[in-house]
Amino acid sequence: MSRLFLLDENLTPIGRALHPIYPQVIVSEDTEGLGRGADDELHIIPWLKDHDAVWVTKDWHRYRNRAQAKWIYEQGVCVAWFRPFSHREPRLEDLLITFAKAMPKLIRLFDRTGMVYATIDQSGALTELSLARLLRGNL
Repeated sequence: MSRLFLLDENLTPIGRALHPIYPQVIVSEDTEGLGRGADDELHIIPWLKDHDAVWVTKDWHRYRNRAQAKWIYEQGVCVAWFRPFSHREPRLEDLLITFAKAMPKLIRLFDRTGMVYATIDQSGALTELSLARLLRGNL
C-alpha cells in the first residue's frame, strides 16, 4: 500500500467518498488524535511527520508564503496542494472529480521516499515542485 494521504477537514466529504476505493485516503476529522478543528502546527504537521503521510490541502496561502513553505519543508512533510480553480471557491463536486482523476498519479508520485511537493490543477494534472520553487513561495 502507498503512503497515507491525509485530507484537510475542509476536504472531508471528498476523503470520505474516496476512502472505500483508496483506503490510503483519510481525513483529519476522522483520524484519532486529530479530529475536527485540529491545529495545523500543533497536531496535523506532527501527525504527518510521524506517519510519513502526504498532506492534501487547498490551503494555498501556505504554499504562497515563503516562511510557511520553508517551515513545512523543515518539518519533513510532503504536501499536495489544490491550485485555485479560479477566483471563486470550487464546489465540492468539482474537487471530488479532480481528486479522483489525480489520485492514481499522486500514488505514483508520492510512492518514492523523500520530500515531494506537488500541485493539483482543476483537470487533475499534477505538477511536481522542486524544492527551490517551493521555497520561493510563488509560481
